[in-house]
Amino acid sequence: MKNKGFVQIWSMALMLMVNVTQFAFASDSTMTGTIIDFETKEPLSYTNVTVIGKQKGTISNSEGNFVLDMEGITFTDTVVFQYMGYETVKIKVSELQKRTTVYMYPATVKLGEVQVISSSLSAEEIINHAYKNFKKNHVIAQDKQRIFFHKYGKTILPKENKINLKKTNFVGLDKKVFEELLKKIPDEIIEYQDAIVELYTSEANHKLIPIKGISMEEGSQQELVTEFEKKLGSFFADIDKSLGEKDIYYKVRTGILSQKLGNKNEDKAEWKNNNDSLYNDSLHYTMQVQQAKEYLLSLLKNYSNVESDNLEFINSTNKYIYTIDDIQSYNDESVYKISFTPKKRGLFEGVAYISTSSYALLQLDFSYAKGKQSEVINLFGVQHATNFKEAHVIYEKAPEGYYVKYMNAKKWEFSALDRNFSITKKQKRFLIDKELSEIKLETELSVNNENYWELLVLEKEKITTQQFEKIKEPLVIKFKKEYVYSPKMWENRTVIVPAKELQKYKRNK
Repeated sequence: MKNKGFVQIWSMALMLMVNVTQFAFASDSTMTGTIIDFETKEPLSYTNVTVIGKQKGTISNSEGNFVLDMEGITFTDTVVFQYMGYETVKIKVSELQKRTTVYMYPATVKLGEVQVISSSLSAEEIINHAYKNFKKNHVIAQDKQRIFFHKYGKTILPKENKINLKKTNFVGLDKKVFEELLKKIPDEIIEYQDAIVELYTSEANHKLIPIKGISMEEGSQQELVTEFEKKLGSFFADIDKSLGEKDIYYKVRTGILSQKLGNKNEDKAEWKNNNDSLYNDSLHYTMQVQQAKEYLLSLLKNYSNVESDNLEFINSTNKYIYTIDDIQSYNDESVYKISFTPKKRGLFEGVAYISTSSYALLQLDFSYAKGKQSEVINLFGVQHATNFKEAHVIYEKAPEGYYVKYMNAKKWEFSALDRNFSITKKQKRFLIDKELSEIKLETELSVNNENYWELLVLEKEKITTQQFEKIKEPLVIKFKKEYVYSPKMWENRTVIVPAKELQKYKRNK
């Protein structure tokens, strides 16, 4: 009896130790590792990592590394690793804690199955089926998604750029002040922000709740604009004043084109002035939540919705040539691998992975084909072109349908301006308006913009209409200013592990 009692007490103690360990593990830890091709020993970029029954997970970065927040996950849970063309790997959390590397093996599809599937439809017909079934397969669910979002932007301003002040008779705007401001314009402007947010969706309505934001560059453009506003305060104030007057107005003229100045950002400026206390924070870079939400939704629409111009290889099949490359395995189902190249009017080349059973889009990899451009303008001294686009999109299956689990996108643009400008302050009169003041500028400018975005859905859960209505969206999202990247700044949360190059990145002093 004594031995039996001792065993019972010991068993209870063990159970208590396990529970305590699991609780600490779930609240304080992250799991990290690297995903490798067993045969080539090369890292597998963008491997899908999920937890069975949890609708939460992560993805490996371009170097195969991943980090997963273990909150709400126990040792008995199973983590699933999925990569197109590879066997699905399922590993218990308790086992994963003992290793830092996950090996994946190329999957094989039976020859007979390939012949039966591939002979039934042409590649173009499969693409058309994916387009027609998109809304059925990719349902807009009423849910809450926890999202990690990364943005990196670089604006390059060549030293050859010229802005020459030819004439000015505005008070406080002389040549010396103008030249001092021009010297402050850097050769390169960087934006680097990461954020974890919660996006609530109910039909066509959305609400955004910020969780945490990090800024490695708090917006050099914003600081530059502030400096210009400080030096040219009286000039801008006079323009604002003219908007409320009947007889005084400003006009911008270049060649035969002219436009009266109106304050298109009046509502935004008024909003900011009325909420100045929310912005006045030296430790954070701040932006409106509404602006951040529209930006996030726009990216999702532009790079993952079949109606987008960027997915013209899905919605405009007459512009492309398609080939069924292979039947591959993904998540234990057969998948069409279809490559596409552009005809004369097409822009993109790449690969689409489509379910053989439902025609759901599972993955898209596409970029501009060699020599392709879009949005090309060369008129009256104004030039613009989008020289490069690239995107990688992974869709994840949920009970209600597929959603975007991961997306990264790149976009490079060039703009140039070679024009003479004048800004004139005028007073209305019966016949000919009187000129009060004028500034004349001669410009030879060019700008290269490089933008990179990453988006990862960390968790997803259904919500009710009542839950959605109770959510109160805040006015601003704040990005804490950091000097150098460190995993500690995320407080053991799941994020996309930055590549080594970005981990070395430091804020400009």
